Amino acid sequence: MRCTLVGTCRRPSATDGPYLHLYTSAQACGREKEAIDLYKELEASHPSRKVKKQAADLRFILEAPRLELSEDERVKIPLLQSDTWRQKE
Repeated sequence: MRCTLVGTCRRPSATDGPYLHLYTSAQACGREKEAIDLYKELEASHPSRKVKKQAADLRFILEAPRLELSEDERVKIPLLQSDTWRQKE
């Protein structure tokens, strides 16, 4: 399955604070290197300190080492059938 969240949008400039969610979608699509570069660009040139801080925090998360969990360490949540939570008419 091909992820197209970022591929279909124009590349935001470093002054586009509201586009932080697009950078996050780049990470979700497996484009972590691109997302990290975009966060660094925001940190360096965005006029808003708040956006710079958000970009730094998100970049920190992306650059953190991955936590390896075995199957017995994962939480298993059972799937609910679609009609189990609805009242029958």
